[in-house]
Amino acid sequence: MTNENSSLKELFDDMGELFSNTFNENLLPKTNGIKNTKETNCSICFETISGYGNNAEPINSGICCDACNYASVIPKRLDLLSNNLK
Repeated sequence: MTNENSSLKELFDDMGELFSNTFNENLLPKTNGIKNTKETNCSICFETISGYGNNAEPINSGICCDACNYASVIPKRLDLLSNNLK
């Protein structure tokens, strides 16, 4: 594992610990058991998204699928954050 990947893993671990310690179900939006059944397309890979999707910022201003969120959006956000901390 490279030093950069090791640093990212540590950052994710720290974030996971932070969120698990502060998570509160009362902060989740109230859906009353209703699920979003509207289908839309991911603004990054254009695959069909079933459900709410994810905010695709800073990649673009659309909605993205979970795969693009994890592969593109979150790493870009972390990169921007780490560059701002330097």
